[in-house]
Amino acid sequence: PTNVLFGVEEVDARFLLEPDHELLERTKNYGWPVNSYEGLDDLVAQLTVDGTRGFEVHGSVGLSGFVFARSMEFRSRASRADVAGGLNAPSEPD
Repeated sequence: PTNVLFGVEEVDARFLLEPDHELLERTKNYGWPVNSYEGLDDLVAQLTVDGTRGFEVHGSVGLSGFVFARSMEFRSRASRADVAGGLNAPSEPD
């Protein structure tokens, strides 16, 4: 495929975490995603208190998931080579 990610959208933190509530409950207070929390409401509050937002990532080949970040920026590129190390990549010294 020509791209791996085909979409990223901001979504509510609870929406992202709710499907994994059983896993989160079993593994809470083990340092992920935060050091300690009382339940889902507390976890959502801790993850978003400083302006952090939830983003759902849509990708191909099993690369879908979510991230929490303070911001997101889409950048366009003129060609695949701009990122993949092709024609526009800096040349190595001889």
